[in-house]
Amino acid sequence: MRNRQIEAGTRQAVAGSLRAGKGAAAPVQTVVEPVAPGIFFDGGTGYGAVLNAGTADTTRTRPAAPGGYIEIYCTGLGPVRATGEGIEATTLTPQVWIGGVPATVSYSGLAPGFEGLYQVNARVPDGLSGERTAWVSVGGVRSNEVKIAVR
Repeated sequence: MRNRQIEAGTRQAVAGSLRAGKGAAAPVQTVVEPVAPGIFFDGGTGYGAVLNAGTADTTRTRPAAPGGYIEIYCTGLGPVRATGEGIEATTLTPQVWIGGVPATVSYSGLAPGFEGLYQVNARVPDGLSGERTAWVSVGGVRSNEVKIAVR
């Protein structure tokens, strides 16, 4: 799999080529969508790249507390704008769902110090516990579902 960062504001198909080993390059075209949300996850467990806010603890190793905040690491949330505080926030605010319950989003933007890595901070709804699914939706496009643990 190859990743490619496209210049901000690109709105049309991008031409490129793929080379397999020493073989000839095959031309490819890629459609650039305004948003294409995806939460990073562990393919072996299905648990998302979701941390307890302000820690390095995943919800798998330390379940999130109802009413507490989590950091969801993802991609494809679209354009960002500088806030004047050195932070680049998304121009569209995503919705977060945990166990089918909407969660309040307190921040959405680029993760500090990273290009192309988005961070969404959300409050875990009260009344949830156990293993739950979570997803992000932005601009009417829903991400993949990932597992998180809530105590």
